[in-house]
Amino acid sequence: MKITPIGSKVHKVVLTPKEQTESPKKGKKDNKNTNANLKLDNELYLNKNSSKIFRARYKIQVDIEDSVEVDVIYDFDFKSDTDVDQTLVSSMVIRSQVPTLVYPYIKAYLEQFLLISGYGNVPLPYVDFIENPIPGKATD
Repeated sequence: MKITPIGSKVHKVVLTPKEQTESPKKGKKDNKNTNANLKLDNELYLNKNSSKIFRARYKIQVDIEDSVEVDVIYDFDFKSDTDVDQTLVSSMVIRSQVPTLVYPYIKAYLEQFLLISGYGNVPLPYVDFIENPIPGKATD
């Protein structure tokens, strides 16, 4: 099965600042390494008008200790060269191949969003979806 990305859209973003447990000393920058914890989940939406088009919706939560939490819903639309149905949900295409295609966009968006929101350069982890595929869920 060959899939081609045909569009993407950030559906929702929620940024929640956290109260710091320690305040940095006046005049000194906090140079400790920033640990970002990432949770990623997805849902699959089948298109009722075209059996070759589907949407993968990713729900992402980034938690930066003592700093901020960001929740994002990011939609990616794809066109397939074959008809798609409910069996796609549990296939390695949706659990591994699609996340491998979309994660660089998610990662870049979140890193830039955090930077321009004043939280500095927060590198998100690399995720290997070939070795660690994520489960998929279907919604009509």
